[in-house]
Formats: sequence, structure tokens, C-alpha cells
Amino acid sequence: MLQRMFIAVLLIALPAAAQTSPCSGGATNPLFTVTGRDPVVLRFEHAVSHRLGGPQVMVNGTTIGILQYLLDAPPPPSAAEAPCNAQTVSLGALPPGTYQVRWSYAIPPALPNGSPQLVETYPFTFTVAASCTMPPPVFFLRMTLRPGSAGARRLHYENSFLGYTPQFGTPAVSVFEHSINIVQPVMDVAPSGSASENIVCNAEDVDLPPLAPGIYGVQVMHVFPNSEARGALVTGIGGFIIGPNGDVQCTTTRSFSLLPPAVPGSPITLKSTIMTTGFYSGTDLLFRNGFTFYVLDRIAQEYPTTYVPYCLISAIDLGKMPAGAYAVQWGTNDFGASRPGELGTFSFNVAMPARHRPSGK
Repeated sequence: MLQRMFIAVLLIALPAAAQTSPCSGGATNPLFTVTGRDPVVLRFEHAVSHRLGGPQVMVNGTTIGILQYLLDAPPPPSAAEAPCNAQTVSLGALPPGTYQVRWSYAIPPALPNGSPQLVETYPFTFTVAASCTMPPPVFFLRMTLRPGSAGARRLHYENSFLGYTPQFGTPAVSVFEHSINIVQPVMDVAPSGSASENIVCNAEDVDLPPLAPGIYGVQVMHVFPNSEARGALVTGIGGFIIGPNGDVQCTTTRSFSLLPPAVPGSPITLKSTIMTTGFYSGTDLLFRNGFTFYVLDRIAQEYPTTYVPYCLISAIDLGKMPAGAYAVQWGTNDFGASRPGELGTFSFNVAMPARHRPSGK
């Protein structure tokens, strides 16, 4: 299975995902940390010699301005010990997108209706990913890649996390040859009593640098900064293939397409594309239950043989169907065993094109 291949490929150095506060001697000053989703919570830590008022937050689209007034302008010439400006602000529930933060210090306006005089400004950028559609199988990633500028790519991934009420931090990405490692801090404290863990779907967007053609493995690892017992935990693996022309040919998340467009009375063929391993021997339409089809790719893979991942493009003829809303569940059978990470679902409508519909319908 792909799981064995990726564990072997992705044993690379772990970046420092949880940074030390500058108020405790950390090198990053100031330090921004984003957690949560509804609401999004931003924490700002800065070792300074100023005395400051409370933060004022202004959200305008994808631009976030935060202002603190100096209470000691000009600042004292020196201080025996630099105080810490540690602030936590709630930004509310933000829609998916990339946000630009400007955290500023300013001198209060001299006149009642005057403008503040900015003294220092610290920029920061973070991304809010689209929410999970549904939790993927545990230990496997659901992913899509979109092109960015200058050959870069935006990776959207979703993975299942087993926990209580986790608060996820900002993921850090490192690329080593054809391995992509994503490390994300998470705060998750078990409530008092006998509460049980739940599967929580976490979705993130991360930027990848320009990548050469080849086969890539992706691993998501969660680290627990305040829990020595839990340490680090791999929560999802996946992969993708980049072709000679720089296009993403397939990923370990199954994608679908209809040929031709689905209209009543016409034969419909559904095509599936997925990155997989093993010898492909065919595709079966197992059965149909009302408006839902169940399809299976047959794969043969023996251990300890090493198989090179490739893009499997398979298709199934669904025949002629009346108008309606349909669903497909398409999986993989490996010598009688299913591969949970390769199960994909797809929904489509069979309907006449708008220009062919009778008047008034």
C-alpha cells in the first residue's frame, strides 16, 4: 500500500514548528501565532521597552489592521528588563482566503479629530483554508493543488485528527528532494471526566515552491508543544505526480470527469484518475442502489516487492440514465482488501441543457 512507501520516503528532519516566545528569549521578535477557525485567534508577542494601550482591531476584507497607542512617547531611554507586549485578539469567523495583518504602534492624535502618528508597524500574512467537506479516512489526506505564480502551487489538504477540542496552529512546510513535510502545532487538552476522543476534520492551505517533474510524497505531522507525553504524531499521508510539462497529472485523492456531458437518454461514461501502486487488472461496476453506483478498481500488489507510483486512469460505462441526481462511490480492491485512502465519492446531475428545456420548465 501507499502507506508503507510514504513512511519510508518521508523520514526527514523535523522543522521547529513551535517557536519560543521572544519574551522568553526566542529569536523571532515579534512573534505572530494564529489558532482556531471560528473564531480565528491571533496572538502577538513582542519584547519592547514601550508601555502600550490595549489593541484596537479593524478588519476590512482581507486586510487586518491592529493599533496600539504608546503611553510613554517618547519611550524611556533604557530599561533594566524589556517588558513583554503579549496580546491575544479574536478576528471572528473569517472566510477562506489570504489575510494581510499590520500590527502598529502609534502616538495618539494631538487633536480630538486628528490622526494617530504611526511609529512602528509589523506585517504578517496568514491563510484561512476552506472548511472540510467531510473527514477523510484516518491517516490519509484529501488534497487538491492549484497553480500559483512563478511555478509555485497552493496545496489544500484535509485530514482527520483524533482528539477532543483541538486548536490548530499555523502549518510549516519543508521540502527535501521529493518529500514534502508539513508540521503543525496543535493544542488539545482532554476535558475532565471520562470524555472520549472524536474525529475532527482539519483543513489547511499551504504554499509550495516550484517543483521539478517527478513523484512526491506528502506527510502531515502534528506536534503538541505543551505535552511531552504526546510528542509528535503523523496524521496524514498522500502524494502527487508532476508531469514533464509541469502539470499535476494525479494525486492520491481520486478525481472524476464525465464523458460526454450527462443528458437524459445518452450513454454516460465516468472516468477516474488517481495516483496508486500495483498491477491494475480492471474496473468493475459492483452494483447500483437507486441513484448510487458502487465501482471498484482491481489492483494486485505483493510484498516485499517495491512498486513505483503511477497515475491510474480507469473508466466505467454507466449506460443511459433518466434525469436526476446521482452519486458514485469508487474504491480500490487489493487482493480482496480495500484501500481506505483511495475511496472517492462523486455527485452529478443528469439534465437537459438549458437551451433545450421546454419553455416554462
